[in-house]
Amino acid sequence: MINIKRILPIVILATALLCTIGVAENQKAKVDVFPVSMNNYNPEYVAEIRGIALKFELLDSLSELFSTCVTGVSKEALFQRSDEDYEHYQWMWSVYNAFSPSQKEILGKLFNKQNVWLMLDALKTLPDDADIDMVLSAISASSVIQFQDSKHDLVIPFLRDYYVSSLSPYLSKREPIINKRMAYLNDALINKPFEVMSYMEDMSGIQFPQKFKPVLYYTLRSVGAMGFDIGNESITLIQSTVDEEYLLFCASFHEYGHILFDTFARNSQFEMICKTITENDLEMVKVWEKDFSMNYDWIGWCEENLIEGFAHYLDEQYYGYIATKPTYVYDLKFYQYLNEIKFDPSSMSLEQVSFDFYLKLYK
Repeated sequence: MINIKRILPIVILATALLCTIGVAENQKAKVDVFPVSMNNYNPEYVAEIRGIALKFELLDSLSELFSTCVTGVSKEALFQRSDEDYEHYQWMWSVYNAFSPSQKEILGKLFNKQNVWLMLDALKTLPDDADIDMVLSAISASSVIQFQDSKHDLVIPFLRDYYVSSLSPYLSKREPIINKRMAYLNDALINKPFEVMSYMEDMSGIQFPQKFKPVLYYTLRSVGAMGFDIGNESITLIQSTVDEEYLLFCASFHEYGHILFDTFARNSQFEMICKTITENDLEMVKVWEKDFSMNYDWIGWCEENLIEGFAHYLDEQYYGYIATKPTYVYDLKFYQYLNEIKFDPSSMSLEQVSFDFYLKLYK
């Protein structure tokens, strides 16, 4: 079973479960608290925002199209937060409807049983300015990207045609707007530097084994985000509509939360707790089996609920956002639990607090 820890929710739940980032209108109530600059920070670890890179966008945009137009797990309601989101939704459907039957078949074989994270991870070391020829060459040569019973001589022309006919013209329209957002946010980070990993260490009481420079790439996505490591850089793919500072690090709070929770989520005590959840929580099991078993093993799924809850907590502590709707099954309850106990890492262990939360559910 695939256990992908570094992937964020990509609208793979039909019941309107949303990624942490970009859901301010639907999931959180904004209060008057905004980011402040850090007096003591290491410039080496301050984030950088980059524009769209074709090495990610070619397959990622098709993956979003697949989840919207084929599997139907990306519901129309998720794209109704803004006119821009809905125009993107309509663009995906127009592209899909223009595909021939054979092209739709190839699309299904590419994404039906393969996780897009694995495909993008295989392309992440390409240069940011890699053109369509370089990207297609890397896809064709990759031993990770599986074509199932499709042949390379069918898939590669399909990807090229999609790029030439649909993606490239759309990028020409969207990139000027996205590049303005990128410039604005990079300027904001110069004026108010924020070292997200040090902040998370302070808030969790856990030290990162290694520090990374956060690098956030824009994508065309309206919903979802993903993360990768490249050397000393921690890559996060963010949504096209991220245009304010208060939306910027929501995904990073989740992304880096995996590293913090991994320090204890595979020990014997947590494994026993996960076994208890399996035996006592039918809803938790059903949601995992239906929507997330391709992305997480069972222990990873139990951990993911805690990670997202802690990300909600950091959203509130730093940005002033109050989570009101769950992303998964127990993330909202864990976030509320942290507030109820007035979590203080100087006197409490995040590990023990996490264990206690789950154990209290079944007493």
